[in-house]
Amino acid sequence: MRRPSNSETATSKGLRLQGSHPATVRWMKLHNTFFKALVSPDLEPLAGVVLNGPCGKSGLHMKSKAMLRGQSQLQRRRLAGFSLFEATMAMAVVGICSLALFSGFTGGFFNMQMARENLRATQIMLEKTETLRLYSWDQINSNGFVLPNFTQKYDPNAPAGSQGLTYSGTVDISPAPLATSYSNNVKLVTVTLNWKTGGINRTRQFTTYIAQNGLQNYIY
Repeated sequence: MRRPSNSETATSKGLRLQGSHPATVRWMKLHNTFFKALVSPDLEPLAGVVLNGPCGKSGLHMKSKAMLRGQSQLQRRRLAGFSLFEATMAMAVVGICSLALFSGFTGGFFNMQMARENLRATQIMLEKTETLRLYSWDQINSNGFVLPNFTQKYDPNAPAGSQGLTYSGTVDISPAPLATSYSNNVKLVTVTLNWKTGGINRTRQFTTYIAQNGLQNYIY
């Protein structure tokens, strides 16, 4: 009589462990398929076959079904788009950042314009005071020689219509407030300049002294 091989013995033992009921054999096969589906989402439809099988009402299957449903919901959340609230909040954040960015650009350009106009105002006032230093003492004291009011353009060398804003200035020559013996030979000159940057009124003032025996004596 032939002795059975190891593989045949293992097969017969497996059949005896599983029993002679076909439902038990089927349950073991589908049970393995189900747990493979838990590991791999691609086999999720096969797990549904197990859950809908004849033993799907058991406690183990109900628990496994809940685990699979939770995993499916997590997958759907990962693949789903943004909600209306999330989209609204994202648009609000983008809007605030854009507003801050463009406000920074506007403020930077405006500050640059103010700096340029302020520099030009300084040039105009220095031009007026340095011109007064070249006048003789009699010219400074004569009425009407030094005009008390004047206007100057931002860029006088540019073509007409593109010279920029207009500066309005005044020149005031008064006795020097000095308690000295030579106070009558010194004058106090105040140059005031007014202009507008956008809708903002701006004013600059420059004060200096000129003397009778000043720079003009070396020229005239």
